[in-house]
Amino acid sequence: MVEFHYRWHPYYGGRFRHEGREDRANGSIIRVEIRPGEIIQVAEWMLDRAFCADMEMGEPRALR
Repeated sequence: MVEFHYRWHPYYGGRFRHEGREDRANGSIIRVEIRPGEIIQVAEWMLDRAFCADMEMGEPRALR
């Protein structure tokens, strides 16, 4: 089981079945079964409690 710790993800706080992992050049991707037969891929850091613990909403910024 894995738990989403990234608070801005729609599945934040949810625990789901871990279906696999793929290491890529820019980080690891985890496959998660969110419903029977429905698997999504998410960045591994979204499931990391320590990494996500210090994240806060910043001041809005304008994009140019």
